[in-house]
Amino acid sequence: MDRAADTLERLPTLNEWKSHFRSRGIRPELSKEYVSYIKPLVKKGVPVIFDFRHLCELLGRTPHFLGRATCAPSYFYRTFRIPKRSGGLREISSPYPSLKECQRWIAHQIVSRLASHPAATAYKAGTSILSNVQPHLGEASHVLIVDIKDFFPSISKKRLVGWFASLGYNYEVSVALASLCTLNGHLPQGSPASPYLSNALCRTLDNRLSSIASSFGLAYTRYADDMCFSGAYIPPSLLPLVESVVSQSGFALNRKKTRLARPSATSKVVTGVNIASGTPRLPKGRRRHLAHLMHFIERFGYLSHKAKLKSSDAKYLLRLRGQLEYWRMIEPDNQQVGRYIAHVTQLQIIHGDG
Repeated sequence: MDRAADTLERLPTLNEWKSHFRSRGIRPELSKEYVSYIKPLVKKGVPVIFDFRHLCELLGRTPHFLGRATCAPSYFYRTFRIPKRSGGLREISSPYPSLKECQRWIAHQIVSRLASHPAATAYKAGTSILSNVQPHLGEASHVLIVDIKDFFPSISKKRLVGWFASLGYNYEVSVALASLCTLNGHLPQGSPASPYLSNALCRTLDNRLSSIASSFGLAYTRYADDMCFSGAYIPPSLLPLVESVVSQSGFALNRKKTRLARPSATSKVVTGVNIASGTPRLPKGRRRHLAHLMHFIERFGYLSHKAKLKSSDAKYLLRLRGQLEYWRMIEPDNQQVGRYIAHVTQLQIIHGDG
């Protein structure tokens, strides 16, 4: 199932469907009815799903399983909380593997076939946080950063049903697909389908905000719930316009996270990357923290450092390596980071961590 979810297979053309119906001896009037349903789906480039049972076959699940998963999805998730960078806790609802595989199929075989807006830089192959900050580089730029409040929870099951129906799926299939991707009536944080679906449903929002930005001579990008505008001048009228468009799209801004950075600012952090110098850099506090960790490891030794931290994390070096690799991704020419990574790599070989 995982392999099928990740591999995009070629979909039959309309003529191939017609030929299939003829070869099966389907009556012309019934074939015409089928073709009428298939045509918009083929045009959109998404898989044809006739009904609930057909969906079961495509997902490799029994009608009994899919019936339970669509009618009582809460039994197919585990919910936990993780700390937010800004403080507080974020609730994560992670689907069990049986449902997760269905959601991955929907994400890859349906949603990923549809182009998201160019301004959407998250959850897309070949993009990263650097793709999001690139349009905003420039020391002379003003930068406005706004955040959508409760991003995934704001996308309702009803809205998803309408979106699947807009692709051409009938009501039965649209409800089943939306039900498999939602929990308590909205997109859950933790489902592999939520990021893909959020980008798809925000296409109109991104289109409108891109047009507004363009009218003011500004660049615009959106990385999940973070939206960024930059340019030589941010007019006072921009924020009310953005808030209005966001509201009309079924979302709300988190005004506490709205930030405006002027060209003279020493810190312009966009999705965790400081672009104040005109080139991407890890924020100063994060660089200093990692440099301190490496200083203690290099001076006193890894085991002494870990003992002082009173850490029992068996994957400490692996996690540290991941943070350093992220730093290097943002600053690929930083030789200090390269030296840190080489040192941690040797420690991993010695201590068998990762």
